[in-house]
Amino acid sequence: MSTIIYACGLFISVNTLPDPVLSSYYQQYYNCSLHTVNQPDLKTHSNISEVPEHFPANKKLWPIFTVDQINSKIYKNMINQGIKPGVLIPQNFMNPLVYFHIKQQVDQGAIPILDLSSVEPIRFNGLATLATSAGLRPMGAYVKEGWNPLLKVLPNGLYIVQANEGQIPLPARLVKTDKHQFYTSYTNSYGFSGTGVVLNPQGNISNSDIGYPELGISLEFINTQFN
Repeated sequence: MSTIIYACGLFISVNTLPDPVLSSYYQQYYNCSLHTVNQPDLKTHSNISEVPEHFPANKKLWPIFTVDQINSKIYKNMINQGIKPGVLIPQNFMNPLVYFHIKQQVDQGAIPILDLSSVEPIRFNGLATLATSAGLRPMGAYVKEGWNPLLKVLPNGLYIVQANEGQIPLPARLVKTDKHQFYTSYTNSYGFSGTGVVLNPQGNISNSDIGYPELGISLEFINTQFN
């Protein structure tokens, strides 16, 4: 059953209520409190893509591509512009065809980002260690399931959190804590306002709108801690 969340003028239908940590980020970065409202007959809801537009700020985006998109014209145009996009390291990256495809792009300047399907510390370290041993040390993690408060217990570093329908997205700002840097990610940059990531952009992004995140993530490899 969905619930309506009121966020500074926006009514957003969600399946998952925002936890206190996410609510605190809205207060900190948007000066906005999140409240549930009892309006089951409300006909008009805001799309999650309207959230960044509703809180204007200078646009700074970083493009990330999945493996199936790194032969696209848009990806190649960005490389030719001197932009260093992110490339997602999928769960099956040890498949030889997938691995060599990603490794070639990383050797040419693309930045490897671990596709994290499950927010579990042990699983994260295992995948990150395996990728590092294969010459693809991840410089951050991409979380497709959206915000999860368990992200706070993962190792220090960069986490890119996908905005999904039915959830309150992270603010479109660099959300920074003592140990982590969180960025929100959308699949469309149209109307985007603020700082974030766009997954598989459908159009070119001008160099002036490119903003690289604070790259890096901690992991333990052969009994050595890497930061």
